[in-house]
Amino acid sequence: MIPFIFLFFFSDSLVLKYLEIGEIDSVRNRCNHLGHCPPFVLAEVAYFRHEFKKALKLYVKVKPQNKFAKIALKRRMIINENREEELKEYVEAELLIRRGKIKKGKEILTNLTKSKSSISGWSMLLLIDVFKNEKNYKKITSLISSFLKQNPTSFHLPFIKLELARAYRCMGATKRAKEIYKEIMLEYPTSPVSSIAKEEKEGL
Repeated sequence: MIPFIFLFFFSDSLVLKYLEIGEIDSVRNRCNHLGHCPPFVLAEVAYFRHEFKKALKLYVKVKPQNKFAKIALKRRMIINENREEELKEYVEAELLIRRGKIKKGKEILTNLTKSKSSISGWSMLLLIDVFKNEKNYKKITSLISSFLKQNPTSFHLPFIKLELARAYRCMGATKRAKEIYKEIMLEYPTSPVSSIAKEEKEGL
């Protein structure tokens, strides 16, 4: 299962556990019982219940200095960029994965990687996380290679290429990993991914 980052600002263990395993109705019921929950938790509940307009309003309330501001921003981008039909499929896949139904979740995500919208890139990144959890680096390299051919202008390319380099590194293909790190640095010099690639390349 994809690792879940625990909420440092909230200590109710049941809420955290329910959210981690995708029991969204239980999270909502627990929050109602407690009488409060942080905006990020409420936003996640709305997001997984396909209440996207409500989720957006709640994610906006997550302050920039908050530990989960980047996650909230990512959710806002996913919601704003994609059609509701595909968005629902993506969210369903993420929920299935949290609930341990990995195979079905992967099937949905694989289909979404063929989309012409930005959901393809988001789906690929989530698929990569799943296969990283399974330590299936060979599958990652295969998936990414196909994706790069089909989506040469995707917004997500720097991030996906970084994951490709990491997969080769984990497979022991150091030379190939270095080549990809170098490509990232040359092709995306102003991207924050470039500095990450430089640091990881120097560590090989």
